[in-house]
Amino acid sequence: MWKKQNPSRRIKASVVKRLLNPRIPVAKKLDLPSINKIHVSTYSKNPYIQERSNLPQSAITKVIKVQALSRRFLVRLRFLKYVKGFHAALIIQSAWRGYSIRKLLGFYKRKKCPDCNRILNMLLPDLRSLRLELHDISQKHEELAVIVSRYEQAFRYLFDQVSKLQKGNKE
Repeated sequence: MWKKQNPSRRIKASVVKRLLNPRIPVAKKLDLPSINKIHVSTYSKNPYIQERSNLPQSAITKVIKVQALSRRFLVRLRFLKYVKGFHAALIIQSAWRGYSIRKLLGFYKRKKCPDCNRILNMLLPDLRSLRLELHDISQKHEELAVIVSRYEQAFRYLFDQVSKLQKGNKE
């Protein structure tokens, strides 16, 4: 009884496949913005609308059908984007849930051996300082690489200028 009143919110794979492959391939090729500029009411039998738009009734009905097709296609695209985003959110949530449960259970705690903890506590400050030194060295290396590339550009420019002067003297 409860399931009939509250259906599951899980999106079936068959629904996604159906949405990815629309039955009307023409809907993909439609020029949607230009079609949506034509504002026509759904009451196409109204003579006032025919007079106002200067279109025959058959044209108005065709425009309405095309607008419905394009809107349906746009809604399908929006729904697909939502499904993809929802799927990504579910993955992130499950990963975080697994991480938090493992953390609660103590998977990420230090070793239970007191000697191991003592050695680890002795080594941690050195490891942190080493990491900072490595970071500084990598930054200096990047700066040096930039300077070297500038020198190379300057050398190429000078080399080109010298070759132009030599060609000018030969002629």
